[in-house]
Amino acid sequence: MKNFIVLLCIGSSLFSYAQSGIIHYKAQMNLQHQKEFIEEIKKDETVTMSVKQQIINLYKNAEPDYYELHFNANESYYFKDESLKKEEGYRMGSKAG
Repeated sequence: MKNFIVLLCIGSSLFSYAQSGIIHYKAQMNLQHQKEFIEEIKKDETVTMSVKQQIINLYKNAEPDYYELHFNANESYYFKDESLKKEEGYRMGSKAG
């Protein structure tokens, strides 16, 4: 039985080298970070009220970013999926978090 398990492990590892696929990622801002940052910016007396409001609006309206990882036995590449991007105005993505 022990030999069977060892052979099964070796056999399955040989097949793993031939794998390929696509992994989809969704990156979004950490909500705890968002709350903490908004509270900090509200207390900051060096920033004007209009700038504070703009920053708070950007953080509250932040949208997730989408990425794809394509891989095979020899190579992999990772890119942002721009097809889900809104075209209207400036938006803050997950990189703020």
